[in-house]
Amino acid sequence: MSNEYDDSDANEDEYQEESSMGNDKVTIVAMRLTRFVLAQCESQNTIITRDKLVQNFREFNKEENSKGVTFDKTYSKMNDILNDTFGYNIVSIDPKKTNKPGKKEINKSDNKNPEGKSNNAEDSKPNRLGSRGTHFILLNVLPYMKYFEQFKMDQSIMSYNETIDQEEYTGGEMDESSKNVLENRFSSDQIQVQRGLTCLFICIILLSKNNILHQEMTMYLSRFGIPTDGTHIPIIDVSLEELTKILDKKEYIMKLEERSQGDNSGSTNGNAITIYRIGRRTKHEFTVDALVRMIEETMGIQADDTLHKEIEKTVGDSYK
Repeated sequence: MSNEYDDSDANEDEYQEESSMGNDKVTIVAMRLTRFVLAQCESQNTIITRDKLVQNFREFNKEENSKGVTFDKTYSKMNDILNDTFGYNIVSIDPKKTNKPGKKEINKSDNKNPEGKSNNAEDSKPNRLGSRGTHFILLNVLPYMKYFEQFKMDQSIMSYNETIDQEEYTGGEMDESSKNVLENRFSSDQIQVQRGLTCLFICIILLSKNNILHQEMTMYLSRFGIPTDGTHIPIIDVSLEELTKILDKKEYIMKLEERSQGDNSGSTNGNAITIYRIGRRTKHEFTVDALVRMIEETMGIQADDTLHKEIEKTVGDSYK
């Protein structure tokens, strides 16, 4: 009896040790994959593909000699690290839709995922796929703190006002003695302007029922003092066309070119029209609730249930 008990106890200890080593390997590979994801988003702020994630997972797995560590386990652990340490979640998003002239709109979610399961119906809803998704983004999941966000905004406004001299922006002018300070301030100003213009683009599209012509978009933007004649926008120093390309690449908006019905010329220009819709990233980063909160703070009102439902009714279809 004693020998049987000792053998069982030894086997249990061996199993726990192997299990612990396996968990350590998962954590190590997950930490390396976390660093890759953060670096990718910091440098490019683009959507990450499953192929890219799996490729790096395999490289890290091989370098760490982590046999038996699966991508699913590593993905789950990586999300735990992102959430607990950085306040982020990595979530799967819908595959990009293409809309080419003369062709039916194609949604890649109709295809099967790498594990052979359908991406349709319930499975295709955001983040239901988890590690089986084909495209991913990082989302900030920290709770919204109104007074802290207001404090940051007030500080940004004060900092910006200090750079205005006789209605001219002077944030880009600096001498060597204060170069580092002003470079940081200039960078902060650029970020604020980019965020503001991004928000403006998104709101115009949403309030136009997610379908607005290029001519209409430029008309609205010009009312906010944004140059539409090719002149560079102050502070961020890019033209409207360049800004549009940036927002399209980051998938905050979708810029689509369509030919009018009956145009079979095959020309890339011809009678083509340009329309804008919200992009995949916007559907996750700028929800209906975020839009309502922005309207409340911009207009200084408190949205009741009736107004909230009215806004949701106006823009809800844009998120489908």
